[in-house]
Amino acid sequence: MIKKFPLLILIIGVAGVSGISACDDSADESAGSKSEDHFARAESSLEKGDIRDALVELKNAAQEESRDAESRLLLGEVYTRLGDGVSAEKELLRASELGIDADRLIEPMGQALLLQGRYQEVLDEYQDQTEYSSERKSKILVLRGRANLGLQRENEATAAFEKALEIDSRSIDAILNEAATRSLRHRRRSLSR
Repeated sequence: MIKKFPLLILIIGVAGVSGISACDDSADESAGSKSEDHFARAESSLEKGDIRDALVELKNAAQEESRDAESRLLLGEVYTRLGDGVSAEKELLRASELGIDADRLIEPMGQALLLQGRYQEVLDEYQDQTEYSSERKSKILVLRGRANLGLQRENEATAAFEKALEIDSRSIDAILNEAATRSLRHRRRSLSR
């Protein structure tokens, strides 16, 4: 009986370790599932226009699964919508570290920099658009136009918006920014009279 007792302890120990390992795996799956649930609720909130609820859900998703690049990207985009460029940049950099394709980060990162008043950095960072699709080129030109506006370079801003519209005549951002620049010029002219 004495010889059987250590064998019994060994069997219980192995079973216990296997059980712990299985619990760890299910905990990982549960965390991933919770993260996915939060992400899905965040997307639903965004579709409804409830940005604050989306922010809460995305923060929860990031807390559950800190290595989820998609959640970090969407969290960065939500922060830009809320006007928080610093938090947006932080999350977008984290998304980049986690493997999000650099092309997907161009517009939200540019927006984050603009929100922080880092206009020259946008102009320096987003110079060459030759390798991008027409839609992406147009978006980069809008970013450059907004950066030029921030630096009070209206002529350069107008040129960037007009070029963006030449590339993509249906770009809402280019249309709105070009119209806003035209309105600003008109207002300045009428005030100087």
